[in-house]
Amino acid sequence: MSVGNPQPPRGAGRGTALLVEDDGAVRDLVARHLARLGFDVLVASDGAEALRLARAIGGQPLALLVTDVVMPGLSGPRLARALAEERPGLPTLFVSGYARDAELLREVLDSGARLLGKPFGMADLARAIDAVLGES
Repeated sequence: MSVGNPQPPRGAGRGTALLVEDDGAVRDLVARHLARLGFDVLVASDGAEALRLARAIGGQPLALLVTDVVMPGLSGPRLARALAEERPGLPTLFVSGYARDAELLREVLDSGARLLGKPFGMADLARAIDAVLGES
């Protein structure tokens, strides 16, 4: 396995990932990484849009939620809780670039959820996804 072309994580190519990121440049980059890792990617710029997308696909399964922790409106942890009520067992990877809201970060860490710090590369993302999917 080369660093520039990591192996797809377990479960890649068999499902849809919902990516929620309020920063457009980061959102585009992570969406490309997820697609390279074999996921069909639904992209939302905030939590409310993510809920609408998840509900719009009805019973189609989601293989993975990748969400920023700190976002305007609905935070990543609140979004994950709302989606978990509708889709129990949804594997979730939180990402965060800084501790702008230490309380939200503490909530993620205290829940035992996976947190990937920004900036990260494709290999980092692949390893974190492997860890999340391996736990579900």
